Amino acid sequence: MVFERMSEDCIGAIVTAQKESYKLGLKEVGPEVLWAGIVDRPEKCKSTLQQYSITWRKTIQTLQQMYKEESTTDP
Repeated sequence: MVFERMSEDCIGAIVTAQKESYKLGLKEVGPEVLWAGIVDRPEKCKSTLQQYSITWRKTIQTLQQMYKEESTTDP
């Protein structure tokens, strides 16, 4: 199975992305929501994320805005 070859950080990022997709009412976990999962697991990349001012709060706010706009433009 694929999960057996993944690190705990990777699995945690996927689980977080699944939860956020559900909260946003999405049927799939897309790359932008997977990014939120990665941002939530900054153990290995924290300094790089901080360098670019990437935070959990900003990521979630961006996703909420993206999907809010998308749902208002759908017929």
